[in-house]
Amino acid sequence: MLHGKGRASARLRDGAVLLKADGVRRRIPVAAIERVDVHGAGGRRLTVVLTGDEPVAYHLRCRSAPAVHEFAHAVSRALPTRDADERRPNGGSW
Repeated sequence: MLHGKGRASARLRDGAVLLKADGVRRRIPVAAIERVDVHGAGGRRLTVVLTGDEPVAYHLRCRSAPAVHEFAHAVSRALPTRDADERRPNGGSW
């Protein structure tokens, strides 16, 4: 589980990322995730980018850069292997 700023959090469970931020809870199946990125000051910001022609992205800031990197690595390992030419579903419609 990754704890973000305020009450924000993210966890990987049962093939989905459960993201809670700004009072909204989202369940994002790993099949709907194109990639996860780590960036920001010291690598403390996680970005979850969904599949689709116009990808949607969700962000979470955390105090612990190692925790962000570990979470991103766990999600990346859970992503399905895709062919470069494979059509991807619109992740925002999940």
